[in-house]
Amino acid sequence: MLINYIEDTIADYCNWESDYYSLEMNLIHLDKEFNFKYYYDKKSNKLVRELYIDKEFYKNKDVTEILAEYFDPALCNSSIISFQGRVDLIDTTPAKRREGLKKIYNLDFSSQIKKAEFKIKDLTDKDLFDLKNNIFSMVNKDYNLNEIVSLPFSEEKRQELEIKLNSLEEKVKNYQLSLEKYTKINIEIKEIEKKIENINKIIYTQNNDLLELSNKKQQLVDNYSNMNWETELKRLERELTDIEFTRPLKNNQLEIDKLKIEIQNLKFELKQVQSNLTASENGLCPECKRPFSSKEKNTYQEDVDNFTKRIQEKNKDLKILEDLQIKYNEIINDNKVKENKVTLLKSKIDSEKVNIENNKKVYQKDIDIKKSEIQNKQLLIEQNNLNLKAYQEKLKSLQEDLPGEKPNIKESIYVEISDIKIKIENYNNILIENNVKEEQNKKIEKQKKEDKILLANYLSKQKTVQKEIDTLKRFKIILQKEFPNYVIDQMVGSIEEGMNNIVDMIYEGRYKVKIVKTKAGIDVVYGKNDASIKVASGFEKELFNLGYKHAFSSISNLGILILDEIDSYADETNSEKLFETMGELKNLYNQIFIVTHKPNIQEILIQDHEALCYVMDKGKAEIF
Repeated sequence: MLINYIEDTIADYCNWESDYYSLEMNLIHLDKEFNFKYYYDKKSNKLVRELYIDKEFYKNKDVTEILAEYFDPALCNSSIISFQGRVDLIDTTPAKRREGLKKIYNLDFSSQIKKAEFKIKDLTDKDLFDLKNNIFSMVNKDYNLNEIVSLPFSEEKRQELEIKLNSLEEKVKNYQLSLEKYTKINIEIKEIEKKIENINKIIYTQNNDLLELSNKKQQLVDNYSNMNWETELKRLERELTDIEFTRPLKNNQLEIDKLKIEIQNLKFELKQVQSNLTASENGLCPECKRPFSSKEKNTYQEDVDNFTKRIQEKNKDLKILEDLQIKYNEIINDNKVKENKVTLLKSKIDSEKVNIENNKKVYQKDIDIKKSEIQNKQLLIEQNNLNLKAYQEKLKSLQEDLPGEKPNIKESIYVEISDIKIKIENYNNILIENNVKEEQNKKIEKQKKEDKILLANYLSKQKTVQKEIDTLKRFKIILQKEFPNYVIDQMVGSIEEGMNNIVDMIYEGRYKVKIVKTKAGIDVVYGKNDASIKVASGFEKELFNLGYKHAFSSISNLGILILDEIDSYADETNSEKLFETMGELKNLYNQIFIVTHKPNIQEILIQDHEALCYVMDKGKAEIF
């Protein structure tokens, strides 16, 4: 997870016919609790890397990045892990070995070097480049002074021309004033004549309007006098007087109603008598069933005749009363119609009286309006006459002020004035240009002095910037070579001593390892003839590599080793010696992981060094 290294493919790590594997580990480092989980499933090709640091969770790519902040991958790879079949010390080149040492000792100053290179480039391409351009511009700058032009004549001559020009312009001015006055009076005369003509027309029109208004007013007065205002009123009053009301007769409606009730009662009694008569004619009484006598029959007949006669008499009286009542109602209705007519006529009479008054007022108002219009018109005519008189007096005054002849002047004066102005203007232009040029020449001289000071500043700044660039280049060389070489020189002895500690334990002083610094980088030799470790046997390479790891472990002080079959090339004797040596060194480490397939090594580690031994069986670890 830290080094992010996989040999071949991830699926190759699934052993014992298993389709997945998972690894978990807990440790405490820098007072922080680390919990790792590494899981792979071949079927889904799913790889999960998880990390908790004090309950802070990270996953997959973030795991490698965050671990690199707590564990230096290069230092861990050099000092902790030894993979089977990989000999880091041997397999790399001298240059890479040197770069590895730089990383382990944190001698990688690439970021500082890049900053220095960037600063050098920035100073060179910008500051120094700008300064050189400015210096070049200053050195090659032209300071061309303006040439002063000679005047066409002297100042005394110019003053004479000014005096003559003023005299001629005064003549022209007097002429223009006279001409302006002449023209102005003529224009005023024409305007006043036009106004007099217009006022005469207005007065003529107003007199005609006044005559027309007077005629209209007189016509209204005559109409008012001749108007028959009360003709309609008198007709309505006569019509009202002609209306006569008829005195009504007696109202017989109550007697009629009473008589109708009496007739109704007689008819009811007649019906009863007729019923008795009918029963007697049938022979038996309907109630007691006895026979009627002839006397009873006659009595019933007489009653019927009497009631019939009375009813007839009452109907005659009713007819008389109803006819009288009809006449009464006709008189009443006729009187009501007359009353309505009287009311209507009285309303019309009142309305007519109001109408007469209103018409009189309208006529009187029209007469008053005409009187007012006549008065206003008379005032206008009077005012216009006054205006006319005033304009006539003003016209007379202007005609008296008008000169006899139109003012005149010679054309040659204008030509002479123009010629003098050209000469003076030419003189003034040259004088102004010379003044401007003199001011410009002063500014050029001033600028020349300022540029000289500025050039000195640019040259000084150029030296300062160049000095800074040289310092940065020196700084870059120190970081690239001198300081890393110095540190590597100091630590080579420590690495060499750490490697020889392991080698001496195995070979009992027969071999000595030397670390040699060359132009190519860091080389490692051994033996009396300083042979290259590349020609060493397989076990010797494993041993030298272990010594290299041990030396770096003592430098990094991480306190852990992971050794994967580091004795694969050793015979039984050397293998036992190797792990006896590791047992003696165990107190220098917090924990050592050893992977081996040799049973005798297991026994040595368990019996002599109290190691915990786990046996992997079908992907599961069981303590041995």
